[in-house]
Amino acid sequence: MRKKAFIGFCLVFFLFWSKGFSQPASSRAGNRQETGNDTLTVLEMADIQHIKAIMQNDADKLVLVNVWATWCGPCVIGFPQLLAFYRLYEEQKFEMVTISTDVINRKEQVKQFLDEQGAVTRNFLYASTDKYALMEAIDGGWEGSLPHAVLIAPGGEILARYAGMIDPLVVKRDILDFLGRNYADDDK
Repeated sequence: MRKKAFIGFCLVFFLFWSKGFSQPASSRAGNRQETGNDTLTVLEMADIQHIKAIMQNDADKLVLVNVWATWCGPCVIGFPQLLAFYRLYEEQKFEMVTISTDVINRKEQVKQFLDEQGAVTRNFLYASTDKYALMEAIDGGWEGSLPHAVLIAPGGEILARYAGMIDPLVVKRDILDFLGRNYADDDK
């Protein structure tokens, strides 16, 4: 009985949460392609070499990498909050990358979810079934549970790891610890 109540709570929570933090696909202009009258979120395939390059973070931005799947309840519930962080800090030196672990034949479902969320972040679908290679490429300390997110400084240093449902206040504090420390004096 408690399990059913918890599942019901998660479903209701997701519905209210996604309404509050997601925007319609047509309201964002970032990482999208125009196809006729529809605007679609870009979803690229990523192999291990591509993922390793993402994790090296050669850019001058703080990067939040979120590993997730459409079949993962906590991933779907927490996704709108991660997008809210992206929207809040996208004008600063901050970027978000999503990597779906769904199987390749679910690519259309992944794209549909990203479109519904208005995910204008850099979005990838893992192009292999080798979960151990993915775990090692993302974070040597990751045991494979989803969702899994890492906050990466320029140069590839992992500043924070988030396993399972995120605590928005912890993630926000970690982002601000870096952005504030490194970019607060830009206007002086």
